[in-house]
Amino acid sequence: IQLTAFVDAHAKDEYVSADGEMRLLGNGLEMKVRDYSLLVHEQYPFPELWQGFYDKYIKTPKTFWNMYMAMEPGFDRSDIKDIHGFLAAERTVFSACGSDYEIPDKKYMSKGYFQGNMLSRILTIIKSMQGLSLPREVAASACLYAASLPENQKWYEKTEKDRRYYYVDDAPSPFVKTRKFEHLSNRLGRWKDDAEFAETFYIYYRLDESYRFQEHKNGRYNSRNQSNFLSMYSYIKAYTLGLISADIVYKNAFETLGLSIAVEQLGCFIREKLTRRNLLDLKDYMPVDMEKETIDKEDPFYQAGKMFYKKIVDTMLDVELKRGDSPTVFSDAIKKITCVYGLSRLMPILTALGKDTLDRNTYYYWSATGTGKRECLSHLLQVCYPLEEDTVEKLAKEVKERKISKERLIETAMYAPQWLDLMEAYLGCDGFKSGCYYFMAHMNERFDDKKKAMIAKYTPLTPEELNDGCFDVDWFFEAYEKLGENMFTKLYKAAKYISDGNKHSRARKYADAALGKVTREELEQTIEEKRNKDLLMSYGILPVEDEADELHRYEFLQKFLKESKQFGAQRRASEAKCVEVALKNLATTAGYADDLRLILAMETALVTSNEAYFKGITIDEYTLSIVVNLQGKAELQIEKAGKILKSVPAAMKKDETYLAIREFATKLKNQYSRCVQMFERAMEEQELYTFAELKKLCQNPVTKAILTNLVYVILDSDGKETIRLGLLCEDGLGMEDAEGVAIDVAEDGKLRVAHPFDLYRSGCWNRYQKLMFTRQQETGKKQPFKQVFRELYVKLPEEMEADKSRMFAGNQIQPAKTIGALKSRRWIADYENGLQKIYYKQNIIATIYAMADWFSPADAEEPTLEYVVFYDRKTFRQMKMSEVPDIIYSEVMRDTDLAVSVAHAGGVDPLTSHSTIEMRKVIVAFNLELFQLENVTLEGTHAFVKGKYAEYSIHLGSGVIHQVGGHQIHVLPVHSQRRGKLFLPFIDDDPKTAEIMSKVLLFAQDEKIKDPYIMEQIVRA
Repeated sequence: IQLTAFVDAHAKDEYVSADGEMRLLGNGLEMKVRDYSLLVHEQYPFPELWQGFYDKYIKTPKTFWNMYMAMEPGFDRSDIKDIHGFLAAERTVFSACGSDYEIPDKKYMSKGYFQGNMLSRILTIIKSMQGLSLPREVAASACLYAASLPENQKWYEKTEKDRRYYYVDDAPSPFVKTRKFEHLSNRLGRWKDDAEFAETFYIYYRLDESYRFQEHKNGRYNSRNQSNFLSMYSYIKAYTLGLISADIVYKNAFETLGLSIAVEQLGCFIREKLTRRNLLDLKDYMPVDMEKETIDKEDPFYQAGKMFYKKIVDTMLDVELKRGDSPTVFSDAIKKITCVYGLSRLMPILTALGKDTLDRNTYYYWSATGTGKRECLSHLLQVCYPLEEDTVEKLAKEVKERKISKERLIETAMYAPQWLDLMEAYLGCDGFKSGCYYFMAHMNERFDDKKKAMIAKYTPLTPEELNDGCFDVDWFFEAYEKLGENMFTKLYKAAKYISDGNKHSRARKYADAALGKVTREELEQTIEEKRNKDLLMSYGILPVEDEADELHRYEFLQKFLKESKQFGAQRRASEAKCVEVALKNLATTAGYADDLRLILAMETALVTSNEAYFKGITIDEYTLSIVVNLQGKAELQIEKAGKILKSVPAAMKKDETYLAIREFATKLKNQYSRCVQMFERAMEEQELYTFAELKKLCQNPVTKAILTNLVYVILDSDGKETIRLGLLCEDGLGMEDAEGVAIDVAEDGKLRVAHPFDLYRSGCWNRYQKLMFTRQQETGKKQPFKQVFRELYVKLPEEMEADKSRMFAGNQIQPAKTIGALKSRRWIADYENGLQKIYYKQNIIATIYAMADWFSPADAEEPTLEYVVFYDRKTFRQMKMSEVPDIIYSEVMRDTDLAVSVAHAGGVDPLTSHSTIEMRKVIVAFNLELFQLENVTLEGTHAFVKGKYAEYSIHLGSGVIHQVGGHQIHVLPVHSQRRGKLFLPFIDDDPKTAEIMSKVLLFAQDEKIKDPYIMEQIVRA
């Protein structure tokens, strides 16, 4: 009563903690403490408030626990059929907690369950501050009371309405599984010594016997969940202490707990390597080293558990291995068996299987729960391991006596690779092990550490590359030649049991392509008709005839990639990935180090194979030639009598020579686009080249024009990076710096395309910007993509330890336009995680998160960007900003800025005849005269400001500020016009417009800026 009055009294005041974690407001109590179990009492806000209430009203732990248990919610009483029986049980049990216990009157709970929930949270704070712990004797008494309740009060039924809501059947729920009672029962679960364990074991045993959970195993309390208070670990601990006999352990494993739960828990005692979850389960019962993740396997508790596991499993197997088609009493629990050992178990399993095929779902899905004969026996085969005493002679004897076929042994080796060595020795087949691992690597996705280590011995391809569809040609032919066609076919048939359907057919297509059983023309026709991805990836595996064949297949793959642009984002990304794999396969088949080297070689070969077209081809009185301009763009030029024609003569349009040279010109235009994208991506992913490779590429006039207009980072001879920058000379044969001084670079010297972050770190960014600007002014030659004039985003100091960047939080965007703007930047929309971009080389997933439906127009209201987050691609661990490479961080933020700039939602559009940006441009121009500013110019979508310290560009859509020749400047706006000093009520009611105008005024007079946060970001000229 006093607690309720206390809340009512303080609800009129307002309290705000320093970190904003809790508020008491006029409309009631609002709490935002994230996790009480992780906080100590000094971290709670307003400690004097809670301490004062305890001292004045509660005073004693006994009174506190009466209040705590009264306020702790049990079940929603409106959904209980026998409410009176339930209340009687509550009064009986909780009287053990102290003085007379009464359920609070309804008038004190007038604010409903929410208010009661808040009151219980206040008591949780007080419990933590006072260090209160429920006395064991109180919990013990209450549990004994609960065990002795009348049968009609132990279990209760819910109303029809509640059953429909929770999707549970007619099974009743136990009184002892309410949240309120679990506070008491869990207190007993924390024992200090063997004496307290014995007391707990006795009371829990009484509860399990009294409630008989296995008899109510329908609904939520079924055989798959641990409903009982005692686990197998508790029974084994009691056995080692001499509290119970072995017969009681077996009785409870088979009856009270149920075999599924018992066998699953006992699996900890037989596994070679225990998981952290296993160690946490065992640490209450035996010494466990959590840091080293080891246990003493000689401990009596562990030895007893191992003994019980073997005897229980042996009993199950003696029955299961003699079964027919109908399940046995043990079939439900067979899938919980972790390990069985020896030929003495393997051979009966194979005999019991007979001529039945193995079950693919059992191999592939851990959660498979079927009780059919094939499912159970396939699982047993999968978890059967050899013993040291199992020899080839013993295997040969058993195979002969039981008449096991060679095909079944091959299937066993593939399905249970732990038997591979023994099977290879028995079959006497050279290359058998290599062949089995070849199929495992190319036909399924399940690579445990042991398989990864074995596969790594045969191929340089990573598990991720193998799963994507990459193919090791050398490994294939090595295995095929050693095995022979007959054994290879048998292995292929056996391997279908370890793969899903798609990869099984993929392996056959790969093998057919590698062996030349299909032609290039057949594959091309099928790929074009059906756009089959497996066939596309196998296309690169066909034996290469000559350089012309390489070039033809390279162009076919690029054509397929270009055609995919007609499809949606998901399919486009999927087909692009398949083309990437096909190129890797082609590179491996053709003998290149990687697919990048293949691409560079093919782009050069495309030009050299048609070199005559650059010199000119004569057709009658016309001269046709390919001309590549300073930018690297090619065009077909037709000349007559020394005069260049503007159109193609009608008589020439059907000429075969003309059509051939026109097609080549189109290829060069496509090549230019591909190369620009490739080198821009190489800049982002820091791809390395040798100086010799770049010189060779300069033989191609298209790539020469691109490469000689980029800045490079030159690595030291030992491969270490120092900020040494340079450009290729105009002839492509040497290197020089921004001042034209020659740089000596070895032929095998390593270089990479420089990123603005490299220029920023070097301190010579302005020099290269000036050089490129002068080049463009004097010769018209400009960079193929934004490099030295590219926007740069550096991490903010306060972001370093954060796992999310909120740099663009709050900006409204249009989903459809956002996807359209970013699709060319390799972003794809994910149903759950928003927009994603994957960096495979660095194993990073970047995600732009917004509360948006990326797959519908979402016309009701434009969503706002929430944050940008980075994940480790292999572990899916959320990375801190300090762990993200600076170049990847900058590029992701640049893409986010692009989305905000291009796909922003303008808020208020004052006139429907003008776009938001155009209207803002008019408003800013008007205000420039009003404020007499002459150092601001408006061009396109930006306002360019020439300040005293530096020059700035401000985007009129998003308000993002960049220092010219520098990085982004982060300025936090006040997202409300009324809080600022600038009012534009008769011009535009949009607060974003006011924000942008404020930024223009601020940076136009940057010498007056006093904010140290902003000044730190400005690099003074």
